[in-house]
Amino acid sequence: GIELKDVLISDAEISLNVFSIDGGSISIEIIDLSGRLQFSTKKSIVRGVNHYNISRNKLYRGMYILHIYNERESIIEKLIL
Repeated sequence: GIELKDVLISDAEISLNVFSIDGGSISIEIIDLSGRLQFSTKKSIVRGVNHYNISRNKLYRGMYILHIYNERESIIEKLIL
């Protein structure tokens, strides 16, 4: 399974710590409240805690939905930038 451990937001980037019990790949999406996809990437994931940085250069202040998923699970969190 996957679990979102931490979300740290700075002026330059969003840092994510995601725990996984096994390896594989995950997709990370940031969606605005109008339903438009603002960011999307696919990353490899290993067993344990994985750290990912997302640049904020095209993400303006506001509320977004963070969606992290693989073929078996989905995590949805609210992001306030």
